[in-house]
Amino acid sequence: MMAEAIRQKDESGLLKALLDAAVEAIVISDELGEILLFNRGAHKLFGYTEEEVQGRNVRLLMADHDRAHHDRYMESYLSTGQRKIIGIGREVIGRHSRGEEFPIHLSVGHTSVDGRQLFVGIMQDLRPRNRLKSQLKEERRNISDLQQTLASVHRTSTLGEMSAGIAHEINQPLAAMSTFADAGRRLLAKDPPDAERLNYALQQIGEQARRAGKVVERIRALSRREETPRSPRQINEVIRELMELAELEARDSGTPIVLELADNLPLVDIDPVQIQQVLLNLVRNGLESMVRPSQISQGLQVISEQVEDEVRVAVVDHGTGVSEDQRERIFEPFHTSKPSGMGVGLSICRTIMRGHGGRLWCEENPAGGSRFVLALPLTQEIAT
Repeated sequence: MMAEAIRQKDESGLLKALLDAAVEAIVISDELGEILLFNRGAHKLFGYTEEEVQGRNVRLLMADHDRAHHDRYMESYLSTGQRKIIGIGREVIGRHSRGEEFPIHLSVGHTSVDGRQLFVGIMQDLRPRNRLKSQLKEERRNISDLQQTLASVHRTSTLGEMSAGIAHEINQPLAAMSTFADAGRRLLAKDPPDAERLNYALQQIGEQARRAGKVVERIRALSRREETPRSPRQINEVIRELMELAELEARDSGTPIVLELADNLPLVDIDPVQIQQVLLNLVRNGLESMVRPSQISQGLQVISEQVEDEVRVAVVDHGTGVSEDQRERIFEPFHTSKPSGMGVGLSICRTIMRGHGGRLWCEENPAGGSRFVLALPLTQEIAT
């Protein structure tokens, strides 16, 4: 028998010792599929002893699907040389002696000894790898959920800090509506009613209601737990929508916000709520950094532009600035220069940008202060 011939050629037992020392399962069979050698790794993987499989067909180790195709693969390879498994590693399903089926990675090599065709199968158990992949996938999902929760908490915290400005912004249209409603009742009480002035009062009530509604809608969008689906958006529209809230902060200090938005920018694939969260954080930081009248008078700039295959938005302040050695550290979790800050805002912002395939960094403003830049890749359709 061929198995015996192999053993006789291996009088010193070196081949058997080497096979048994291998971590992988190794099975040597002939062109008929008869198992000639079966190492310890194969015993550990499949549960059979070498004596139990000696002379039996290698199909014994295969799941039903691969059993049905094995002989045809061998015949095709030997007659045409066409490779489907030979010399090409791939994932297949093995069968344990207990009948359990499990994934393995199979690599098959081919040689000949004394005119006989021999096939060397090297197999690795993929169950540990697959379990690790599942664990990593679950961990990534948990991390993603945690990042989303942190981002939501940060948005809610930011809105809480802005509560005075928000309340003022909503109270103004509500007070105006009340005033115009009182005026409308007086106009109706006239004999005859003053229809023209009454119509004006009603128009103003509607306009003020819409103004308050816009503020409430922006607050709802920024405070909700769920993120909105990403879609191709024009970044300038996202910036302008955000200004309804950002200007509430600027109004208290009297700091002008200057928009310098480039025309005809290409679309970017974004979650607008998340990007507005990043921009609002940068705007608020910039406003807080400008405390002297000379700084405040220069205002805050929000600049959009296209640079190669990115759309960039820069938030430029004229405040105290960030030293060169701190420009990376400020993005680390819990690193803050604010007495009451937690140091998570910029870290969350950079995480959001990375999730969009983008970047966020800080650089010096040559005119004094800091320049925070976020860069977003163009949508795939445009980029290609």
